[in-house]
Amino acid sequence: MKTKFLGWAVSLLLLNVFSPLISQTAFEWDYYGIGFEVASDFQVQVNNKSQFTAVSSDGLLAVTLVPWSDSNVDLNDLAEATIDVADRFAHFDHAAVDGDAINLGDLEGYFIVAATNDYYSYDYILVSLLLDTQSETNIVVAIGFMEGNQDEAIEILTSVYPYDP
Repeated sequence: MKTKFLGWAVSLLLLNVFSPLISQTAFEWDYYGIGFEVASDFQVQVNNKSQFTAVSSDGLLAVTLVPWSDSNVDLNDLAEATIDVADRFAHFDHAAVDGDAINLGDLEGYFIVAATNDYYSYDYILVSLLLDTQSETNIVVAIGFMEGNQDEAIEILTSVYPYDP
């Protein structure tokens, strides 16, 4: 009997510990037909035509989406344009920036990750410019995160998807 109880107790403990890692919530920004997935503990802070922001309950991550328009920028210019846009969100050492191209189906773009000390008090910022190849919708995704949360930030970015609102 004691062994069965201990087994159930351990199972319940593991479920509570790992549940936030498994449970996902999809947020959709109907103004622009862009969605993304985050852990179930995220709460929407802002949802209007100019910005969508969601923050984790522990405050370790924040996701902000804003519309972006620059007819002079195409896929060939995205690396430089992403750094320029990231400068609007935070100050960071340009020599210490890590970045890469990203393809999310109908969304193509570039992202950077950089250490910062002024983006909503987060240790790092991930900024991505995404061009929607099927529409005129282009989006900036900015994710502020604390040390040790880079994998979750990248998972959030790679979960971004367009939809028809």
